[in-house]
Amino acid sequence: MFQWFKKQVAEENVQHQDGDLHVAMARKLIQFLEGQVSNPKRATTIMSAIARYKELPATYQLKELPGIYLKIEDYLVEKDGLQKYTRTQLRKTVKYRYEPLMDLNNFRLIFEIQDKQEFLLCHLFLKFLLMKVVHHLQDTENTFLNELGEWIYRVPDVQGKPIPFKLRQNLPESPSEWVSLLQKLSLRFYAYLESLVGQSQARNFYNDAYLEIGETYRLLSTFAVVIYMLPDHLLDQSKISLLNSEQLRSIFLAKLNHFQTLYSQISEKNQHLEEMKEELQVAQDTAIESIKLFHAVLDTVAEGIITIDDKGKIILVNQHILDLFKYKEEELIGKNVQELMPPKYREQHQKGMERYIRTGKSRALGQRLNLEGLKKDGTIFPLEMSITECKVATQTFFTAAMRDISQDLKQEHEHNKTLDVLRSSEQRLRTFVENTPDIVFSLSLDGSFTYLSSAFTKVTGWKITDWIEKPFTQLIHPDDASKALRNFQSVLQGESPPTMELQFRLANEQYAFGEFTLKPQFINEKVSGAIGIARDITQQKKLQKLVRAQERTLKNLLEHSPEAIALYSREKLVYVNRNFGKLLGAMDFSQLLDKPLLELVHQDDVLTLKDYLQHQSQNGKHEESIRVRFRKFDETEALCEVLATPLLYQSQPCLRLVVREVIQPARDNEIIQGYQQQFQKLIETTGHPVLIQNITGIIIWSNSAAWQLFNAEKAALQGKSFIQFIPADKREQALNELDNLFENRSEFFRTQLLTFDGKQVEAEIRATLIDWEGKPATLISITNLTEKEQGKHTKMRLFAEVKNLQSQIKKLGNMIPVCASCNQIRDDEEYWQLLDQFIESPENLRYLRGICPTCAKKGVLTPNIKDNGAK
Repeated sequence: MFQWFKKQVAEENVQHQDGDLHVAMARKLIQFLEGQVSNPKRATTIMSAIARYKELPATYQLKELPGIYLKIEDYLVEKDGLQKYTRTQLRKTVKYRYEPLMDLNNFRLIFEIQDKQEFLLCHLFLKFLLMKVVHHLQDTENTFLNELGEWIYRVPDVQGKPIPFKLRQNLPESPSEWVSLLQKLSLRFYAYLESLVGQSQARNFYNDAYLEIGETYRLLSTFAVVIYMLPDHLLDQSKISLLNSEQLRSIFLAKLNHFQTLYSQISEKNQHLEEMKEELQVAQDTAIESIKLFHAVLDTVAEGIITIDDKGKIILVNQHILDLFKYKEEELIGKNVQELMPPKYREQHQKGMERYIRTGKSRALGQRLNLEGLKKDGTIFPLEMSITECKVATQTFFTAAMRDISQDLKQEHEHNKTLDVLRSSEQRLRTFVENTPDIVFSLSLDGSFTYLSSAFTKVTGWKITDWIEKPFTQLIHPDDASKALRNFQSVLQGESPPTMELQFRLANEQYAFGEFTLKPQFINEKVSGAIGIARDITQQKKLQKLVRAQERTLKNLLEHSPEAIALYSREKLVYVNRNFGKLLGAMDFSQLLDKPLLELVHQDDVLTLKDYLQHQSQNGKHEESIRVRFRKFDETEALCEVLATPLLYQSQPCLRLVVREVIQPARDNEIIQGYQQQFQKLIETTGHPVLIQNITGIIIWSNSAAWQLFNAEKAALQGKSFIQFIPADKREQALNELDNLFENRSEFFRTQLLTFDGKQVEAEIRATLIDWEGKPATLISITNLTEKEQGKHTKMRLFAEVKNLQSQIKKLGNMIPVCASCNQIRDDEEYWQLLDQFIESPENLRYLRGICPTCAKKGVLTPNIKDNGAK
């Protein structure tokens, strides 16, 4: 039996298997609704429901779609305070955007108008009920059930078929008429099932069908219509708990209408009281049962319910009203509702009641009002209230549903306060980010820029819009791209890698150095991207490189200095040169490093040296030396003169100690001064510009050729650094070349020098380490290649002119002046001689005497030609 049912179920399953389109559209719908939740962290319940739904198989997702949709809709409309949609707007939007889902009968029901929705709910209840009965009786033949099921599944297309249970009425024409008919059929069907399977099993069928349809559609405002599909005695806490206050209110109003109908019926039957006593008793019993049910329903409602008449007299309250206002029921029934209002509202309420009775117009009916209530103990509290009207015969009643919103207002206040703090913090953070010189940026999961601070344009020259949604790797130097990608991958794993140094591309196609710090960005405890800070360290790198070069130069100067020199910092020796080690007799100079200086000094001189070093650290310009006794490694002592001057070494302040052993100081000074004077005279007389600079790179002496080269006076060069006269782009190379000269790796190097009048001079530089006035220094010799080249060109020009003159002279030399009258010849000394005298001179023989080819063959040679070897 029941083949028709099985066929209908199979066809419905096939319809729900309408491929991937419905499944895909359902997932897009849930994704859209999920995106409307303004604060997912606070909506943990609904977000968990969405997560469970997403884990269902595709076919189950279509089945559960109505239930999850109604839950999300209820949260968005009723609980999400920042939501822009009303229930009607949301449904219109969903129906328009996801139209293919309207092919699903169970989902389309939600978007129907109210009377059709009620009809479809009643119809669906009967379908669920029949399915459960059929499943239970699947091995039993029952023709009536088969016919009943075929009729119900064909509703409303049942023209020509009799209504089951022999109900005598025409087929309904409107959805509301169909609802009435289906409710009657349901009550008849329950009685039939009681006789077929027993009261307990019949109750189970109805309970299961009600709970199944309620699980999905209980959030619909029309769901209350399903209550009327159940016999009154089946209504209990489990079924009423599925209803909300609005649905209970509609049941209450329906019951009042039912009471009105009963009242009318009783009035009409009063004339026939004696004849219809039994029927009247049944009606009264029904009314009593309904009232008991109504009171039970009211006490299960989560809101306070109070009913008054048109005079304001309280006629009905539920338990929540008593708990809310701290009254007993007998203390409120019959009292005016103004007892529950603060005095400031009473006059306004009275006028509003009178106006409504007079005109039938009210601004309060159907609206949610935020007012205040007055408890029995005089406490005033905020409450939310909605008022509905009900007429029974000629009597008008008003029912108000109210709840205490003290906690809601407190939470709202805290929420607004938190929002203000967040907005203020966000504004401060944005101001900081936009004004910091470092680049602040964020990356998506695919590594594209989603945000760049204004510093990006200042540092790189690029426009921010040129790089939004572009991969960050396109900005990184190819040599550093793999390192950057590895760090980004570790960030996506939730790690925080250390700061990395990368080269990044500028708008002028050059590359700069930067320090990049990346941190993961989380949303709902999941990595959603990365946020980072980039700092331009290009100038810092250049300065570090320049400092390292200068430190190398300093080390070279110190190492090759004839003086014993040590660097002292934090009471220890951080550097010593060979001569210092030799002075103290150290076999291995490394044993002096990190050694406390005062341990090397005679105990009687420790305080003197300590005070002197402290004084020199604070007053570096004071250059007086002191004498102390050092203890050598061979246990002997050496009286030494110590001069301490401050300087920076490895970016740390320290003292440079020049230590000289005191031996015949007077004689030594005379010799040194004599050598110094001779050396200065020698340098002064040389034609090359010469500079002397101390170990810190400051010029302390220069000769006149140097003043002439730089077009400056002597005082202008003093205190300057030689590196200042080299163009900025060549200074780093010049420092390296100076190191090569000090290490004897080269003899000279060429560079350009800047003079005081802004000219550039090509120069050849030679340098060596010397001792100057008892201190290590550098001698720099300069050859002016520009002047040398000019002299070379001048010399070549003069040489060409001389060569030209010699050629002319040679030509003129072959033209011998001869007197046209006496044939005398004029020699180079302007004397006129006879031809024979001129020829006799060997100097003139090569010009005048020769031999012709014919005579040469005959061997004819004159004596003079033979003697002088002429050819």
